[in-house]
Amino acid sequence: MRDDTPSVYLLAGPASPAKAAYAKTLAELGVAEVPAGADDETVVDLLLTHLRSGRDAFVDEDLSDPGARERRKALVEEHGGQWCLINFTVDHTSLDLPIPS
Repeated sequence: MRDDTPSVYLLAGPASPAKAAYAKTLAELGVAEVPAGADDETVVDLLLTHLRSGRDAFVDEDLSDPGARERRKALVEEHGGQWCLINFTVDHTSLDLPIPS
């Protein structure tokens, strides 16, 4: 996708059609998917495998915990990769909830 530094895309936020479409596009471009819902050890192992081989990867997770997000970013950087956080939010207009002002 760019120079020879592998990238890891962190797709954060709740499940949505936009997030699914983004993940599908990344996969079609040859970016390796780390399965959603995998346990933390599996995610780390797969990310390290892709980083060591120089392959771009993406992780599709809720990552609502800022600490978990920071640990993912640190892992990527410690192993020579670059990260890109893509945060998907909820469209409140489609909900039947009052929007706080």
